[in-house]
Amino acid sequence: MYCKYCGKKLEDGVSFCTGCGKPVQGQPGNKKQEQSEKKHYPKKKKTTKKAAGVLVTAAVVLAVVGAGGVYKIYTEKSGTDRLGDSMSAEAKRTEALADAEARAKDEWAAKVMAEEEAKEKEESKENTAAEEDTWTDPETGLTIIKGGHTGKKVGYVNENGEEVIPPIYDMVSEPGENGLIRAEQLVPTAFSENNIIPTFFYNEKGEKVYDYVRRFGEHQSTAVREGTEYFIVDSQGNRISENSYTYIGDADIYGNFIVTQGGDLGLVNEEGKEIIEPQDVRIIPIDRLYTDKDGVYLVMGDGSSLIITEQGEIPVSWQKGQIENVSIGQQRYKINLENGMTEIRDFSGNVIVSQEYGSVILYPNGCMQKSDSSAVYDPNGQEILPRENEKGYLQTVNCFSSDGIGAGIVYTRGADEYRSKQGMITLDGKIELPCVYDQIFYVPDKQIIVYSKEKMVGAMNLECEILWEQAYDYAYVFNAKDKKNTEDLLLVKRGENYGLVDMITGKVMLECQYSMISKDSQIQESWFCSRDGKYGFWNQKDGKYTEIPNNDNYTIDGFHMGSGGEAIDVYGYELGDFLRVRDGMTTGIIDRQGNRIIDLIYTEIYYDEYEEIFLVRTENESGIYDKSGEIIVPLDVYEDLEWCSEAIFARPEGENARILDYEGNTVISQEACPENFWELGYITTYEDGECRLYTMADGEFQKLDYAWIAPDERDGIICVQNEDAEYGYINADGEEIIPCSFTSAYCFWNGLAVVMDEEGEWGAMNLQGDMLIDCDYENIDSSYAPNVLKVEEDGYWGVLDLGGERIIDSDYEDISMGSMGTMTAIGSYEGERDIYDYSGNLLGTYSY
Repeated sequence: MYCKYCGKKLEDGVSFCTGCGKPVQGQPGNKKQEQSEKKHYPKKKKTTKKAAGVLVTAAVVLAVVGAGGVYKIYTEKSGTDRLGDSMSAEAKRTEALADAEARAKDEWAAKVMAEEEAKEKEESKENTAAEEDTWTDPETGLTIIKGGHTGKKVGYVNENGEEVIPPIYDMVSEPGENGLIRAEQLVPTAFSENNIIPTFFYNEKGEKVYDYVRRFGEHQSTAVREGTEYFIVDSQGNRISENSYTYIGDADIYGNFIVTQGGDLGLVNEEGKEIIEPQDVRIIPIDRLYTDKDGVYLVMGDGSSLIITEQGEIPVSWQKGQIENVSIGQQRYKINLENGMTEIRDFSGNVIVSQEYGSVILYPNGCMQKSDSSAVYDPNGQEILPRENEKGYLQTVNCFSSDGIGAGIVYTRGADEYRSKQGMITLDGKIELPCVYDQIFYVPDKQIIVYSKEKMVGAMNLECEILWEQAYDYAYVFNAKDKKNTEDLLLVKRGENYGLVDMITGKVMLECQYSMISKDSQIQESWFCSRDGKYGFWNQKDGKYTEIPNNDNYTIDGFHMGSGGEAIDVYGYELGDFLRVRDGMTTGIIDRQGNRIIDLIYTEIYYDEYEEIFLVRTENESGIYDKSGEIIVPLDVYEDLEWCSEAIFARPEGENARILDYEGNTVISQEACPENFWELGYITTYEDGECRLYTMADGEFQKLDYAWIAPDERDGIICVQNEDAEYGYINADGEEIIPCSFTSAYCFWNGLAVVMDEEGEWGAMNLQGDMLIDCDYENIDSSYAPNVLKVEEDGYWGVLDLGGERIIDSDYEDISMGSMGTMTAIGSYEGERDIYDYSGNLLGTYSY
């Protein structure tokens, strides 16, 4: 401690300075000591604001003392204290040093406090995450646990710590008001977006509630099977359909269900309401390519058809013929007649256009196009786009309809595809852009039109007022991850380089200095960029650019650019926190910091972010790596390579399969002949003459008294063979559903068990044991059930309905199912195909 007046060093505890005699009490040194002592007090969590207040108070006290000292020196200089006067300069210097030291200590204290606050926030975040990981339901006392090889799988334990639902699932819901818990486990299909999602409902005791549950996907309801009956439940497992049915398939594209009752079909919406009671009809959801409204269905029966919506509205009642397309907004529909003609009618039945079958198109927005002229007509049959004009021939037509702009067309004209220009019109006449543009994008979610023309890119509103325009060659619109909207930034091109601009304002966000720009699939505001052989991520929120180290000069995959500047969809190529790199035709993996994970020696790589593994492929071989780059399944030629949260199923070509864990250890050997049923959560084995069923949730093997188990299943129904070589069906618990009494059988599919009798002929039955199709046929194909069945007689194919009624005679070498209720039958003589509807009406004949 030093005297603030003369600067002499003082011993602790003295009252007066031994150099100048001034009192020590009240000098800054004591306050600094007091402050220092306060800093050594233990800090408790969640007291940051209070501690900060103490520091602020100490700083104020120091400031007051310092001010008092200056005032005292000033008054002494006015008096006769020569010692104080002679020492004033030195005292000022000392005081300045003391003040500087105090400020430094304050800054240090503030820094420590900031670090403490940051640490507290991080701990709070970790505590929150830990609380989420160990959330306890107050009603049931069940607590979420995590486990599995990734540590991210979830399950539940009860209040006693006993495992109720094993941690093998990717999602478990909170217990609902009914006490049920929904559990889902992702089983990825390599190089495909259509992943299997085994779904189960448990009660609070951990008992499975339904025998089989279909996946929910994006929908709020699904079908379940209990015993031999099917019904609809909501997302919490509550039954919402009043009736039970003999079969219900997956929810259709609109989330509704086509149901089967015996040989009859009906329609139930996602709320469980019966829209069409089961009857002798065929029902097909009209795809969005053929209608302008969701939830529209084509119903066919007895040579006639009608249109019904999921709300039960019937805009078009029974009409003789097969309805194919419908425009609800413009009240138009297309119908194929058995005389080989096709008509476009309004909802009152008035014929607007009549042409030969297959020679007229009805677009969802009500516009039409005839194949003989290629001209485009409005919903009233008036020509709006001639086949040819001074701009050239009509080449492409893209019809659209939306709430913001109504019905319209973007089209191209030109002498050839390389010299074509685009134009745009709306049926209400409000927009009519001449055919002079290189690109036109109507962006519904932003209600603007983006265009490029003569080396200029811009945007206009729906009144055709230009919002901005700048010198670029082309523009590209990125689809957002939800596939319904678009990104806010527009990719623009100038010369060979790309940049980003705000789509609404045209503000330049990234100059055209990059050879590639792609949307980052992991971080919403991030973009992946390349320039001068370097790669990095640009964040549109803070404008920061982070370069990826790349000492090997390989190419990092970004996006797959389409020709012509169409909207770009990059999210199908995402690799989680990793990047795919290429060197010529080979590919490897690095992380986002540039660290090599997998060498560049493979032709294809797929990453499963749920199980945190890579599936790699060469031209003929496959293998599996973990996320750190360690190999789990060595390269080999596999007939089947699948995995779930608990194990990996690997079947080398020409060999039995084996089951491995995620460290590469063999769990079930090839000698046991394992077969996987990941969707149902079990494995079957056959060894030493015994069939066994291993349930992953229970972790136990169950012996089955069967000689053979089919390596396939549908709806939790498994085809088996007993010791007497008779076939039947069991469920996933090993319980008999259809007794073993048939000479042969196919796997249960589309609600049907196709079986063979003692005479070697095939028939079809449902789970209730009703024989819908008698055993009178050489073969039966149930791929297109429940609407129709293909049957083979004397080497030729025909078609029956589910009740066994004949639709097409067995006169054809093959029959394939087309879109919207049509069937193509290939004749026994070369060069001819007959087109039928699902009622058996001959619509037309083609030669080829």
